[in-house]
Amino acid sequence: MLDAISKLPGESIVVALGLAPAQAAACTTAKTQVLAQPVALAPLLAECDLCICHGGPGTIAHSLRAGVPLALVPEHLEQVLVARQVASAGAAVIWAPEAAATGLARWLAEAAANESIRKAAAASALRGRMPRDAAARVAAMLGA
Repeated sequence: MLDAISKLPGESIVVALGLAPAQAAACTTAKTQVLAQPVALAPLLAECDLCICHGGPGTIAHSLRAGVPLALVPEHLEQVLVARQVASAGAAVIWAPEAAATGLARWLAEAAANESIRKAAAASALRGRMPRDAAARVAAMLGA
């Protein structure tokens, strides 16, 4: 995946939680910064052309809120189900697990250049919406 990302034009930031900091530093290049710690997504997505992720609902919601299209590589059933919904809305493309890894760089390049998913993400119902505070919602529901 890092090799395919490194072939994209421009700069890339890869957040790889669980990676040792020394490994992240070793994988960092002039074009690709690899981070091993959590990051605030909103500032990154504000400057982002494409979000490549596994398809967790939080990352997808943040991306659509920022109007950023997605290239999804789901690993678990719930990620596949969410990915299908976002792709059916036109704001994402999904990597097919049976596809050969040699096609990954081309697939990412096509996703990055895909105007259709860019327009759909920009028009997303989540675009510009900020999540409401969960604690305040629960308190309001309980009449507190």
